[in-house]
Amino acid sequence: MAKRMILMLLVTVAVLAGLGFLKFRQIQTAVQAASFQPPPESVTSIVAKQESWASTMGVIGTMEAVQGVMISADLPGTVAKINFESGQTVKAGDVIVELDTRQERSQLASLEAQPISQV
Repeated sequence: MAKRMILMLLVTVAVLAGLGFLKFRQIQTAVQAASFQPPPESVTSIVAKQESWASTMGVIGTMEAVQGVMISADLPGTVAKINFESGQTVKAGDVIVELDTRQERSQLASLEAQPISQV
């Protein structure tokens, strides 16, 4: 039993030593390759000349706003009027969307028409 343990230990040490030597050779080869100087780059030149370019270009792409905002209403309803154009800058306090308030206005008129004693 002791002989088997010693034999296995020696085999393990031999395998590890072989792998270590192999890795050492790989690193040594990489260091030698790193000191290799590549050949100089070839350079070409041309004479610059003026050309006219089109001021617009037709392309297909996707755009995403840098700044944006999500708008929601406190009460549900139907939008009656939109007071801005897409991409337009708005300031704080600007009315940008008006909701349809016909039903609320008719309820208010009905309540105002009733005598005070019934309210």
